Amino acid sequence: MLRKIYQYRPDLKEKARHNRNHPTFAEKLLWFGLQSKRLGIDFDRQKPIGNFILDFYSKELNLGIELDGDSHEGQESYDVWRQSELEKLGIKLIRFQNEDGGGFSFPPIHFETQTFKFSVCLRRPTFRP
Repeated sequence: MLRKIYQYRPDLKEKARHNRNHPTFAEKLLWFGLQSKRLGIDFDRQKPIGNFILDFYSKELNLGIELDGDSHEGQESYDVWRQSELEKLGIKLIRFQNEDGGGFSFPPIHFETQTFKFSVCLRRPTFRP
């Protein structure tokens, strides 16, 4: 299957690098689950596409994942427009909302095309001393 190469504004490259180096807690948590080798799917963090930067993007699935936290408050109409612009490019988008400032809840993600099924359930990592 041919993967489409998306152009992006050159000034977004540095902003995406900054975002990758300074992730939010929710981005760290989701990245912990997405980078797991058992998924078998590559995701990029802070991927510039067109005039936008996606929080996470899979070339293989042409799928973007967005985490809508405090920075999205009051810009709902922009987010709707942004999503429609990305969907015009053929990118499917999954959004997660911050729950009352208490953190993100990641329900199981199920994504299916004619040739591919993708399912992952992310849990808060536990660390033992």
